[in-house]
Amino acid sequence: MTLKQQEKLENEKIKERNRISEELHDGVLGKLFGTRMNLGFLAIDGDKKTLKQHRFYLDELQTIEKEIRNVSHELSDNIGSSLINFSTLIKEVLKTNSKLGGYKFKIDESIDWQQINQINKVNLYRIIQEAIQNITKHASAKKVNLFFNIEDDKLIVEIKDDGVGFDNTQKRKGIGMKNMTSRVKKIKGTFKILSNSDNGTHLIIKIPIKTPKK
Repeated sequence: MTLKQQEKLENEKIKERNRISEELHDGVLGKLFGTRMNLGFLAIDGDKKTLKQHRFYLDELQTIEKEIRNVSHELSDNIGSSLINFSTLIKEVLKTNSKLGGYKFKIDESIDWQQINQINKVNLYRIIQEAIQNITKHASAKKVNLFFNIEDDKLIVEIKDDGVGFDNTQKRKGIGMKNMTSRVKKIKGTFKILSNSDNGTHLIIKIPIKTPKK
């Protein structure tokens, strides 16, 4: 499933959760509240046991209202958190687009992917996909390390492999490298390559991001 398809699916789920949340809060909860109020104003005649049961059921209705309200709020609060699980998609890139013997994937848990716009995520996804394909085709690598972290309002992406490397003083003419460089420029980032023959390759990508105000 592509990134855009995944986003479309997740957005549909979000809309449905939002609809359910509103229906619970404005529909079901409102009707329960009205019913409880009407029952409370009824003049109930009976012995102490009957009156006690009446009060018990009124309290039970109020408890149910609170539970529904909590569920409604949780659905609403979690809407944002169900947006694209970007890290999972990147793991799939590593698994499905490479024939490598192993990889290490590490991501800073403080990264809020919701604060990174979709254009940046799509381009970053393609950059990583291209990098992994290049490693598979040319590096003869056995392992790849992929790291994400945030530093000074920049998203830092590092891709390291233990392959044959190349002479970093010579200009690379491959279409894959050009595509990656173009995508990085498109999202106003920087792209750095560190490599030596027989010593692997280290790609460092820095993308400016806006951090939310506290």
